[in-house]
Amino acid sequence: FTLDDTANILENWAIQISSLDPESLLYAVYSFQPGGGTRPLAMLTFALDFWRGGGLDPHVFKTTNLIIHALTTFVLAFFFRNLFTLSGRSQRQADMAALALALLWAIHPLQVSSVLYVVQRMQTLSTLFLVLALLAYLAARRAQIKGRSSRTAWLLVLFNWGMAFLAKEDAVIFPAYALAIELTVLRFRASSNET
Repeated sequence: FTLDDTANILENWAIQISSLDPESLLYAVYSFQPGGGTRPLAMLTFALDFWRGGGLDPHVFKTTNLIIHALTTFVLAFFFRNLFTLSGRSQRQADMAALALALLWAIHPLQVSSVLYVVQRMQTLSTLFLVLALLAYLAARRAQIKGRSSRTAWLLVLFNWGMAFLAKEDAVIFPAYALAIELTVLRFRASSNET
């Protein structure tokens, strides 16, 4: 543990739970002090790591961060694949580009601090759910372009965006990402079917 890990984890008695009873979990969820109860999803995962590891074992916390990073890489590959497919690339080109970009993102040196600095889980969790929201956004827009119902995909967009907010407030950037996708790839296309 290092730097902000001290205040958010080591000295945060609320996440140091001994059971999974609702009162302990709620107390842990709202234990983030700088934001007055914000970032409840991240705080819940810290509490679950404390409980799972039987204490403040940094290896348990860092293992969870690595799992989140791996999941984000996997979802990012699917997002890129869908984005490149929607941009008109062949399936092979989309697959290769998606794999290359996701792997480059995963091994980029900037990711070291995000993964190994435990408190950065707030950011990595938010990123995971933002990418899931963007993936759902592409599914919703693809359905709209094909003239199919997109209600479920839009609900997934809202759910994942909400989860990203519960991890860290900078999830507010989602509309800017969606706008960038519209301006560069989708170009506000809609179904040509007349209803």
